[in-house]
Amino acid sequence: LRSETENLASVLKENGYYNSAFIVNSITSVTALGISSSIDIAPLVAELSMPTSIEGLIEKHLFLLFGDKFSTYNWLGQEDFIFTVLLRRIDKKVFTTEFPPELAFNKFLEVLDKNKIREPFFAWIHVLPPHGPYAPTKPFAGTFNSSWELREKNKMYSYNPEINKHNNEIDSDILPLPEKLTRVIKLLADYYDEFISYTDRQFKNFIGELQKRKGFNNTVIIVSADHG
Repeated sequence: LRSETENLASVLKENGYYNSAFIVNSITSVTALGISSSIDIAPLVAELSMPTSIEGLIEKHLFLLFGDKFSTYNWLGQEDFIFTVLLRRIDKKVFTTEFPPELAFNKFLEVLDKNKIREPFFAWIHVLPPHGPYAPTKPFAGTFNSSWELREKNKMYSYNPEINKHNNEIDSDILPLPEKLTRVIKLLADYYDEFISYTDRQFKNFIGELQKRKGFNNTVIIVSADHG
């Protein structure tokens, strides 16, 4: 309720820190969270995406045009919105993530190398994977399961309502679930593990890049996740 004045970045700023945020998820942008006055550098969410679908391309350009004044949910997020349905029927190819975590990591490194970040600094890098849809790039796609079934975004999401209907049974291990649903859950779990592996590798590469630069022996790195 008082996020503009009560947040970690504001406390650090009061103590001489230079703050930056590289956030891939639009619903956690510095404006959406009400912490923009505490952040010195924050690239637009749209700068950290790489659309692989028509839907993603439209969304990116709407964000570039309108920034945080544009609400993704109202335009493209509602499953029954006819424009969304139409776009997802057109986009039928195998889907890979439109929010590669390395874009956010590399953007931070780019800003750092251009000396746009002063010390001491606080940087918040917020990536979207392994949040669904589970769509790793090669060579990670296929490492846990060689199947290419449900690799399309709209087909993967089509099982969400059916899986949610059985959540109580899944959580409490009450069997039997419908055989088809059990197979789909196993399939999606394997794709999820592939996505986690992909995200982990990008983070490893990022840490490796940090270690090449001077001064990071005196840096605290905090990893937090609500997925994976």
